[in-house]
Amino acid sequence: FVKESPERMQQLKQAVAQRDFEQVYLISHKLKGESANFGRPLIEDIANKLCQIGKQQALIELDETFIELEKQVALFIKDLKYRVLDVIR
Repeated sequence: FVKESPERMQQLKQAVAQRDFEQVYLISHKLKGESANFGRPLIEDIANKLCQIGKQQALIELDETFIELEKQVALFIKDLKYRVLDVIR
């Protein structure tokens, strides 16, 4: 997750900027599954919301939802890195 999600988020950011709803849906769907595997319901919910936005091709809340997802994913990555470093020490 730590390795792949920054690239995935960059792809999602590009899809959001280009209003490429198919890619918004596909990338958000992947993030939703990954976050569920890590037990992160907030990220899962936000990613699911983006999935629905992509599916419905709705501009309403697209940018705001992406920004919130980006923030939560960054916080999760930071937390994972901290935990890994804590275990190594």
